[in-house]
Amino acid sequence: MTNFPLIINRRRRIAGRARGLARRPRSQHAQHAAHARMATRMATRMATRMEQLEALVRAIERREPIDEWLQDEHRGLLSMGDSRAGWPPVVCAAGNGNAGATALLLKVGVDVDQGTRDGDTPLYIACVRGHAKCAELLLGAGASV
Repeated sequence: MTNFPLIINRRRRIAGRARGLARRPRSQHAQHAAHARMATRMATRMATRMEQLEALVRAIERREPIDEWLQDEHRGLLSMGDSRAGWPPVVCAAGNGNAGATALLLKVGVDVDQGTRDGDTPLYIACVRGHAKCAELLLGAGASV
């Protein structure tokens, strides 16, 4: 004669252990998936920021108005380095002789001595390229010599 309650309890214990084991990987998988989604969102956001930065740099190079780029939502772009050359927007403006853009960037409080990846300052780039008006603006804003 078999003891049915004993067999049923044993099956429940085995099933419970199996559920417990199945839960762990599932929760770890969910955690891994959440990290992957977060990394994807961050990469997408960074790619968008780099595209916006390149658009700002192109506007400076073409001497287009950059007033729209000085809004609060784009303020973080002003301190980023250009993805192609490693030049922040103020260095790009001074290096291209765009005195209007240089003045606007200085007016909104961009760091006057913010350099490139190589350590060149906006004043140095403006002087090397012969952009006296941009150099005067940078010196007037307190650029280090």
